[in-house]
Amino acid sequence: PAIAWSTIHTVDLRMNYQTVTLGKKPVKAITVNGQIPAPELRFTQGDEVIINLYNDLDEPGSIHWHGLLVPYKMDGVPWVSMPPIAPGDSFQYRFTLKQSGTYWYHSHSQLHEQQGLYGAFIVESKTEPLSYDRELTVVLSDWADRHPSETYRNLKKDGDYYKQFRPSWKFFWDEYIDADANKRLKIRETIAHMQQMRMGVWDWGDVAYDAFLLNGKTSKQPWTANVKKGETVRLRIINGGASSYFNLKVAGADNFTVVAVDGQPVEPVIAERILLGMAETYDILLKITEDKPYYLYAEAQDRSGYAIATLKTQKNQPSTSAITPFDDP
Repeated sequence: PAIAWSTIHTVDLRMNYQTVTLGKKPVKAITVNGQIPAPELRFTQGDEVIINLYNDLDEPGSIHWHGLLVPYKMDGVPWVSMPPIAPGDSFQYRFTLKQSGTYWYHSHSQLHEQQGLYGAFIVESKTEPLSYDRELTVVLSDWADRHPSETYRNLKKDGDYYKQFRPSWKFFWDEYIDADANKRLKIRETIAHMQQMRMGVWDWGDVAYDAFLLNGKTSKQPWTANVKKGETVRLRIINGGASSYFNLKVAGADNFTVVAVDGQPVEPVIAERILLGMAETYDILLKITEDKPYYLYAEAQDRSGYAIATLKTQKNQPSTSAITPFDDP
């Protein structure tokens, strides 16, 4: 996403409606400065920030600075810390950045976040302890080709409305007849577990989505970035999804190093994959050891879709690839 830089620490953001096609059909979305995700905001720890938010919607709106320590009147939660910003009106957020790290911002009004109002908020450290050559921001999200109020109405009718696979007793019986003793035991345990939970065993997500996005791009036209062999790349990864967990790995790399979670530095941990819950952020260091593309693969936990980012060491390298899905049972 484009970056809104400000040498005087003042940024203007404008909420507006825009028709976008991110899934299978055009949908009325809410953009900030004409884009989804909203512009990346980047400052330095200790900066005083002035953000002017203009509401060009026909309904009240707001922005909340997720994870940032700000005065309560600047927190952006309507009717808790401030009145909502009326249509045609504006509000000036003003605060000093006390911490550093990877954060994000999103609407705290109605269901505007699900319509596209979210973006990255990066606060650079005054004394960066980490060593790396390049930095990239990755915003993951989910997208439905319908107004989120329709999703809400359907879930109120039936919590299992969007279950894409509901096993019947015949399904289990057919499996049981053809199973050996060990598999029959597992089937019985599965049924018992399902009854104990009072919910289906495939209940990984409550909402069916038409697309999963990475920096606003789908897996059909992945977001790409240029890197160089020998570099260490810092990836700031944000899960801005409304209700999707993402399993994430880097195809082409044996592992990577987790160095921060939710904006806070952690003792470095070498990992082959991470699971990001909603609103979580992870900073990882990735070593580009070979002259080949590296694919950041983020798969929804319910396996209904995925998004990809392609890190190219050469411009003519393919932007997408067939990535082996996660093989969790």
